[in-house]
Amino acid sequence: MGNKKQGKEIEDRFRTVTGATETDSNAAGDANFEGDHVEIKYVGLKKKDDKPVVPHRCSDTINQVRAVKYITVVVFQEATQSWYVIPAPDVLLLIAKREPRLSGAKRGQHTENPYESVTLRVKDIREYRVVNHADLPDRLRLAAKKAKGYPKLRGVMTNILNESAKLAKRSDYLVKQELKQCKIL
Repeated sequence: MGNKKQGKEIEDRFRTVTGATETDSNAAGDANFEGDHVEIKYVGLKKKDDKPVVPHRCSDTINQVRAVKYITVVVFQEATQSWYVIPAPDVLLLIAKREPRLSGAKRGQHTENPYESVTLRVKDIREYRVVNHADLPDRLRLAAKKAKGYPKLRGVMTNILNESAKLAKRSDYLVKQELKQCKIL
């Protein structure tokens, strides 16, 4: 979310506008809207030394989008005061359509798997902009309905998330075993 304080303020504003509540855990998302989890992303102004580089010039980067959760992603862009609502299947589509790197592989942000964590760009989500902030609840309902229309896709993402968790545990075990063998641990 970038700046944590600003991110928290945006989450609070989102909950006020939509009537959403906080989730029980960050792993589930940033808000719960009518029983559906939502991840909220904040896109702030471009800054250098904590001051805007150009007044009202906004960053285009949406960091650490966790598509593997298969939940609606909501983006707030500070410079334009715009909200965007991206249904879970569309988040997956945005990632699937990305061009691979020169190596031929797609990577995520901080991970090999782009569905675990990825950077998106505001320029790629313009069609999801909510023009009237009062329409946010309706757009969230439509996004949730769309996601529920693809139960097999949700199942695939659940399996990927579970496999990722297993790989993390296995990796930790293997590394610790080798460290013990090398008498480093």
